[in-house]
Amino acid sequence: MQMEYTPFAVPYVISGVITLIVADLAWVRRARPGSTATGLFMIALSIWSLGNAAEHCSLTLAGKMFFSNIQYIGITAVPVAWLAMAMGFSGRQDALTRKNVSLMLAISSVFIVLAFTNGYHSWMSYDVHLDTSGRLATVAKEYGWAFRVMVFYSYLLMLIGLFSITRTVFGLPNPYRGQGLLALVGMSVPSVCNIIYLIGQSPVPRVDPTPVAFGLSGIVAAIAILRYHFLDESPIALSAVVKGMDTGVAVVGLEGTVVYANPATAKIVRLSVD
Repeated sequence: MQMEYTPFAVPYVISGVITLIVADLAWVRRARPGSTATGLFMIALSIWSLGNAAEHCSLTLAGKMFFSNIQYIGITAVPVAWLAMAMGFSGRQDALTRKNVSLMLAISSVFIVLAFTNGYHSWMSYDVHLDTSGRLATVAKEYGWAFRVMVFYSYLLMLIGLFSITRTVFGLPNPYRGQGLLALVGMSVPSVCNIIYLIGQSPVPRVDPTPVAFGLSGIVAAIAILRYHFLDESPIALSAVVKGMDTGVAVVGLEGTVVYANPATAKIVRLSVD
């Protein structure tokens, strides 16, 4: 397999390394709720990023397609891991039964198989050829119906996760909202980059900027873990439980001010709860 260095690969390698480091941060906290899903999410991002870097360094169409197919392992795992992470931190992990997770992974596996066997059916892409007209040789192709189904399926899972966290964030005590907001930013930026690529508006034609944004996701996740103790405690899940309790619960800050009160407390003292 012919390979050569290209500066285009550097941002992808950096993103892949950052997400691997964050995966390690999650691994050392694996006994805590949400750590496994977070680690797998970061590993999936890393596979996508490093696979893209290898694709850029490959000189032949066959080599580029091989690494492109490797990326599908990460691409299809990202939405499943993201949903598991989002539901866990939102206190709704009971919805992710073993049966549901197995079904989602099975669907993801189908798309991986279709990618590696695309030469026999062209359901994922067709009219595939190497475009050497620009500074960087890229794979030019048209997307097939199976790829479009995969995109719909992936974004459906990600939107469910985003909705779950968004709905929960605004029910959190103020000191803890930063955790949920960081999670939303960490996923929203790469999603926007991916949409820009899919509609053909990438700054560099046929070059996917999405994995580059994963570096930001990794940095945001590291801040959430190290500064806001994202995996050390579960305020999102706790808030979801406390909010629905019939018993009044209030959180008092060091200065003696009430920073959070659940609806039951608000009824007792007739306060308006933010």
